[in-house]
Amino acid sequence: MAACEALVQAPGIGDAIVGFHGQQATEKALKAVLSRHGVEFRRTHDLALLLDLLQDRQLPPPPGADWLDELNPYAVEARYGVSGIAGLDRPKVLAALRALLQWARAQLQSA
Repeated sequence: MAACEALVQAPGIGDAIVGFHGQQATEKALKAVLSRHGVEFRRTHDLALLLDLLQDRQLPPPPGADWLDELNPYAVEARYGVSGIAGLDRPKVLAALRALLQWARAQLQSA
């Protein structure tokens, strides 16, 4: 999250890098909540799969769950150098990450 916040305003930093850090923050928060609730998951970067696991276990979804999986391509983009993804709504990503992390903290404290 801190990297994403810092890079959003950095000149010359493309959407792929910001999106990658947004995807990673989302992935780690979802995995933390799933782990805290004893939900096993396979090694994955797929946010849709992680969100589905929450739903399957009837755990409350995070804010923005309806679009968080749109960050999925950024996991591959930055990691493997695939180019062509642009148009990231950076303010939306930051707001969603803040809400997601607040949700995750609440889930971790209540479990």
